[in-house]
Amino acid sequence: MGIGTLYSTKGTIVGQAAGFIAAEGTPLPADHQYAFDESVWCSYTVNVSTATGGTFTLSFTGGPIPLGTTITTAAIAYNALASAVKSAIDAAFLAAGYGAYTATVSGTAPSFKVAVSGPGGSRVIVTATFTSLTGGGTPTITSPLWTPLGSTEQGWTSNYNVSTQDIRVEEQQTPVGRNITDATYEFSASLSEDTVQSLQFAMSSTKTVQAKTSTVFGAEQLALSPNLNVYAVALESQNRYSLPRLEYIPSATGAANVQRAYRRAAGQRLVPVTFGSICDPSQIVIRELTQIPS
Repeated sequence: MGIGTLYSTKGTIVGQAAGFIAAEGTPLPADHQYAFDESVWCSYTVNVSTATGGTFTLSFTGGPIPLGTTITTAAIAYNALASAVKSAIDAAFLAAGYGAYTATVSGTAPSFKVAVSGPGGSRVIVTATFTSLTGGGTPTITSPLWTPLGSTEQGWTSNYNVSTQDIRVEEQQTPVGRNITDATYEFSASLSEDTVQSLQFAMSSTKTVQAKTSTVFGAEQLALSPNLNVYAVALESQNRYSLPRLEYIPSATGAANVQRAYRRAAGQRLVPVTFGSICDPSQIVIRELTQIPS
């Protein structure tokens, strides 16, 4: 399956590249390089530690699931196979009316990686209840380090912008050398406005979520900041071998002149965003995969 059919928000095909964002300096996923699979970037790690008996459950909120609604699995055995964990998640989504959503589960007990596939599935929040486990230890669930940047109809652009300075000898017309005085590696795109997340990154703002109550509307609120946020940013695309090409900036700022046109049009409204490096160029990684393991 090509990358253009995998990385989408609300069912939108995004072309041949997908962007991901994390806290500054976050390393790349260890198992990202063999397949175009959003789950390796956005999976939760569930670890039942040294449990020797009992069960646990997984719960899902956010993303396409309305605020105030939680989808919870049936009890899962402490030593369940990855296939059994997947079956429990898929059954829970199907019973709740979300049959288009399935789980990607990898690993073996005591540690699994869990992600949700489907439109907006990467924004689903996963939590766990371990109170029915026995045998000691401290079970944990760890959130993903990376987040998809959102969908775009117009594709991504990466640019390496350099400024140079000539080295001259007095009275000689031609320079004897040339130095790079500064260099910036940039990712830019117009992201869909169908997620507040797109606006958050474009405006370098913070987001807070207010759950709905009987007297208060549910809301997502953006707080504009006079400071630029700093991120690690990665762009995954396809190369001439139809294998992953990965571009990674460990330290970048996000900024764009955000203009939104409110018009009657069939296409989705788009929000421009640009991420520019603020690290030494030697820290930027461009990796081309030419073959996969046999």
